[in-house]
Amino acid sequence: MQQIQHEINIVSDGKIEKCVLLQETLPASESVNGNCRLVLKMSSREVIAEEHDFFEALISIRREIEPEKIVLNIYGASINVWPSGMARQMGSGLRAYKMKMGSSATREDLVSIFETGGDFVPATIAQQLEFRDKWLKSL
Repeated sequence: MQQIQHEINIVSDGKIEKCVLLQETLPASESVNGNCRLVLKMSSREVIAEEHDFFEALISIRREIEPEKIVLNIYGASINVWPSGMARQMGSGLRAYKMKMGSSATREDLVSIFETGGDFVPATIAQQLEFRDKWLKSL
């Protein structure tokens, strides 16, 4: 099993907390829902998701923590970031595009879903999907 550790920040109850997000690629023999597993290690607990790609695993984790108003401070949770189908198939959903209304995404717009930057805009999954749909219509 391949494992990569990402140190990220979350915002919970208005406070910033440092956490660890483990990215694991599972062998097919250990896979239940998919071979891409993420483990979010917070001070209070762990949240685990296994999916067919890492972006979908990130969505699963966010579904679990969103009702508690916990926000991940990474591009994968930014309002204007979403992976293409090809990025999900060929790259296991590890990279996604920063979308700009009226502009097609290019290679320069690709970011790691586990990184962050000054242009990160926190969003719920629903807000991210809504932005993606509006962006597609703007093209």
